[in-house]
Amino acid sequence: MASHFVRANQHLHLCDPQANRVVDFDLNKDNRPDVWKHYAGKALVCKRVDMNHDGKVDYWAAYARGGGRLYERFDFDFDGKPDAHTEHDPVARKKLFTARDSNFDSKFDILEIYDPNGKRTQTLRDRNANGTADVWEIYAGGKLRETLFDDDHDGKVDRHVMAP
Repeated sequence: MASHFVRANQHLHLCDPQANRVVDFDLNKDNRPDVWKHYAGKALVCKRVDMNHDGKVDYWAAYARGGGRLYERFDFDFDGKPDAHTEHDPVARKKLFTARDSNFDSKFDILEIYDPNGKRTQTLRDRNANGTADVWEIYAGGKLRETLFDDDHDGKVDRHVMAP
């Protein structure tokens, strides 16, 4: 699971307010910015959004020079830290993977992997927060086909359940 997260951090500099020209917008007219767009020259490289108007960024999206999204980050519990990260192929404009922190402990514990057509191929889950998947959901054509479980967390499949 960890190799996906290394890649997930390679474009974070695009949303650094010090690295690019930033234009802000006050969408709800409360005299505080809600949206910040970052530009490198004339190219949009990042958009940050304060979804709940509390002054903290809850959504980040970084863009390649050609306009396709590189990644999106979401803060679902509004604590200022990302709880989900979706990586995109900016040329094909398809989702590659999504990492989620389902228990808000600042560690991603769910990894959804997509094929080149944007359909989910598998979901890996770490139920005991040890950094290793112990549930593997396998998809075919974007539909759940089977689920494998490592119930004793020894790295081996203990149960195999076919989807109905």
